[in-house]
Amino acid sequence: MILDTLNNAQRYRAVSANMATALDWMMTEQIDALKAPDVITIDDTKVFAQIQGYESVDPAEQRFESHRNYIDIQYVQSGNEVILWTPIETLSVTEEYDPDTDNMFYRDAPATELRLLPGYFAVFFPRDGHKPRCLLGAREPIGKIVVKVAVE
Repeated sequence: MILDTLNNAQRYRAVSANMATALDWMMTEQIDALKAPDVITIDDTKVFAQIQGYESVDPAEQRFESHRNYIDIQYVQSGNEVILWTPIETLSVTEEYDPDTDNMFYRDAPATELRLLPGYFAVFFPRDGHKPRCLLGAREPIGKIVVKVAVE
């Protein structure tokens, strides 16, 4: 898991060629101007962006998830969001892996709270259980970009 600001994104290009493609796009595209809902193809099925808009919710209304084939880069355009994080080894599966959606879901467990404010991004690798869309204080509208990066 990585938590940082977009100003430091170039530091993580060495993770993989697909990660470099994703971060280069994020640093050169006017991503704060993109509007939900939309899906933008960046490099075929290797790298694509989901432009999302929603209202943050109580953490009890969300589930932990993980992915096998894609790394998530979650970037907040507007609003304030909490994402809970814990290694998948600490979680109990509630919904088995679905290869069509690249999702597996888990029961709640103790976790670390990550605060994503505008300009921040978090990277979640396949071993990172994460619970996105959680409120920070009160419910509020969130503008977010989730860049899906194929695992190499």
